[in-house]
Amino acid sequence: MTYQNLRFFDSDSNQLNLVYNVDNQYFEGNVYLPTVSTGLYETVTIYALEEVEGSLGDIKFVTPIAESAGTVQFKYEFEGGYRSSENIFLYNSSIVEGNPYVDVVAEQYQTLLSQSHSTGTNVDGLKITNTAKPVPVIATAALKSDEEGFFIRTLNIYVLVDGVQQSQIAKIKIYGEVEAEDERLPVLLSNIGLTIDELDYYIFKDSDIKEGSPDHILLNEKRKELLLQASEIKPFIGTYKALLHAIDFFGYNNITLKEYWLNINEQSENFGKLKAIAVPNQETIGFLADKNKLTELPNSNHKKTSRFSLVYRLNVPNGEYDEWDIPRVDEVMDFSPDEVLIKLYGLKNKLQRDFLPLQAKIVDVTGEGDYFSQMNQNVWSNQQLIKNQEAGREFESVKVPADRTLYIEDLRLVDYRLTGKDQDFDSISQSDREEISESIESFYSNYNSLDLSTFNTIAGIPIGAPLILNVEGLEDAWEDAEFSWMDAEDTGNHLLTWDNWWHRNIYEIEWVISGPNYLRSFRGAVDEYNNFPMTLPFSGTYTVEANLYDLYNVKSTKIKKEWIEVRNKNVEVYGLTQIATKQLAWNEYGISWEKAGSSWEWSRENMQPVGDVVGSFYNTLDRANYI
Repeated sequence: MTYQNLRFFDSDSNQLNLVYNVDNQYFEGNVYLPTVSTGLYETVTIYALEEVEGSLGDIKFVTPIAESAGTVQFKYEFEGGYRSSENIFLYNSSIVEGNPYVDVVAEQYQTLLSQSHSTGTNVDGLKITNTAKPVPVIATAALKSDEEGFFIRTLNIYVLVDGVQQSQIAKIKIYGEVEAEDERLPVLLSNIGLTIDELDYYIFKDSDIKEGSPDHILLNEKRKELLLQASEIKPFIGTYKALLHAIDFFGYNNITLKEYWLNINEQSENFGKLKAIAVPNQETIGFLADKNKLTELPNSNHKKTSRFSLVYRLNVPNGEYDEWDIPRVDEVMDFSPDEVLIKLYGLKNKLQRDFLPLQAKIVDVTGEGDYFSQMNQNVWSNQQLIKNQEAGREFESVKVPADRTLYIEDLRLVDYRLTGKDQDFDSISQSDREEISESIESFYSNYNSLDLSTFNTIAGIPIGAPLILNVEGLEDAWEDAEFSWMDAEDTGNHLLTWDNWWHRNIYEIEWVISGPNYLRSFRGAVDEYNNFPMTLPFSGTYTVEANLYDLYNVKSTKIKKEWIEVRNKNVEVYGLTQIATKQLAWNEYGISWEKAGSSWEWSRENMQPVGDVVGSFYNTLDRANYI
């Protein structure tokens, strides 16, 4: 079982160029890890594919295919012994509650494809397949050390069949180097009054804020760089020059430093406002920066505030234009939100602490972008027809009857179409409304001469206070029309015609009535809801709101609070008895007419003497007592 057609690759898809040892029948070679800082991980993933012939005779790289029956696996493990460092190890990674973890393992296993994926071998010894896919088997190794040094460890790969180790496939030596902090550099910087500590590592633009500890490789490089640039920074601390060189030293060559100037000209419309101006002697970025060149500072209108802002770019114009000649921009989000909070605010604190005078402050960190739009100015002349337009209408709401208290009436005495409390007045036709209105007017005109007797001898008697609601101010009057005959012809198919012109542009009326346990509204065309008959079901006072809607969609409102009072009639008692005896015919009386205590309409006989009766009826009724 040689597996000599395997091909090995690293994390960057580079072939490892392992050499197949014919004598030992396994691959040999070396893997060199990049230099890593103490406390950090450097990883490598070793991928293994097998070179095979496809169904069309082409060369493919697929998952290694087993050369024997059963479950075949590759086993990866590091060998021990002299000069074998356990700082290089196999690992598995996992995510627990959103946090990554590294689990060091002694062995790793990868399962190969079964023999059924191969249909044979060609003359070059390559397996032939048309079902295998290019999915590699992998081994993950890492280097981590808290001490600097050079480390070597040998990774062995074996073949297992049904869990039993058969032969070795490869022997790979992994080399790695760990670099620690150069302790000489902090001392040299301290001698000249400058410091770069481990926390400052996260300020550098090239740093990785997700690292668990500082990268001493980067720290050593930046400390050496600061030693070389100290002559451009240290003598000028407290000046623009030192501040700009410090920003460039931390790697932020695309950040603009702006200073705020206060407008002190009381005659200016911007009095009391701040203006951000890019600090001189700096290559500013963006179209808006050119405007700063027109401002000479200091001047009599602006006062220095010693307040600064760090401005980073959101986009930059790329010199291209779209079809509307608007400049195109490219997004240049160099910083994620986390990096803005950690790196830029860390830079702000570092500059303010070590490079600015005490009275100066960096007050904000701002994202700045250039955005363009097109504005076209078009001028044309329109001839406007000017007409007089009246919105709203003065009117007066009127009730019939006008000046009297209303009572709850037996509506059968008014009009048979009035059905009482729950009647739907909106469904009454216009012709019925006119007839009901006439009935109500006739009822109140003849009120004193009508027989208003009513008896509750049957169920469902319709009751209520009948009335008519009307609007004054929409009368037909030619002198109030203010239009000519031709005006009406010009309306064409408009809503305004000769039929509704007299309503003063009013097309709808709405009545809103509120009272005791009662709130209803009625709205409709002005012809149907003016002179509107209805009934009020309960005793009490009612507020009436009249709304007129005109063709300009303007509502004219008249509200009359507690305008209508409805009362119950007093009870008329025709007789009060303790025992109602049977009504007799006159020939059935036991005594003569002269002695009978009765009346012609209500013939009764009571044989009790008057002297034996207590006259309690006098306490309640102003009537005669027939005993």
